[in-house]
Amino acid sequence: MVAAFSCGWLAAMSVDEAEQIYLRSVERLMQGDTDIDYTALREAYAVKSPYEAELLARLKARADLFFRMEEWGEASRLGVEMIERNPVFAEAHMMLRGVYQAVDEPEEAAFHEAIARGLIDSILASGDGHSERTAFAVVDDTEIRLISRLHGWMERGRSNYIRDDSAWISLDIIQPQTRTVYFRILRPLPPDDDDD
Repeated sequence: MVAAFSCGWLAAMSVDEAEQIYLRSVERLMQGDTDIDYTALREAYAVKSPYEAELLARLKARADLFFRMEEWGEASRLGVEMIERNPVFAEAHMMLRGVYQAVDEPEEAAFHEAIARGLIDSILASGDGHSERTAFAVVDDTEIRLISRLHGWMERGRSNYIRDDSAWISLDIIQPQTRTVYFRILRPLPPDDDDD
């Protein structure tokens, strides 16, 4: 189930509410139920969890290397580590799908395929990126890279900025056509040091 992004809901979500939504969603996934609200999971994760995009990128690079070397055990171990750190990291689920397909475990492969599809559909349902009003709502840069790769976009430049108490990123792309794509970061901004 994919719910449309609700701008007001995220702004009003407390860390405690996010924790409860996150725990319920992850518990259902651990029980094998992939029919969850992936948008709510992604939003709750964004509110409650630390930003670890660089660490995840390093883990993914190592996992991809082991995957290409057909070292399925190590690729799987790193994939599980990525998901433990960030269960909304669609690329980790996609990689694990490939590992389980390679070792002929179709049920596990289908499980991770369903989660990856739910997460990707949630991002795509959040907007189309043509303007700030219809920006893609993303947890972090890992989701921006994923959406860019899925669309085949070639990035020429990017701008990071703050507007309306949210962080934004605009990508200038040149492939397949020249245009700007907008992303709104779901993570709350850190408190302003001037407020103390």
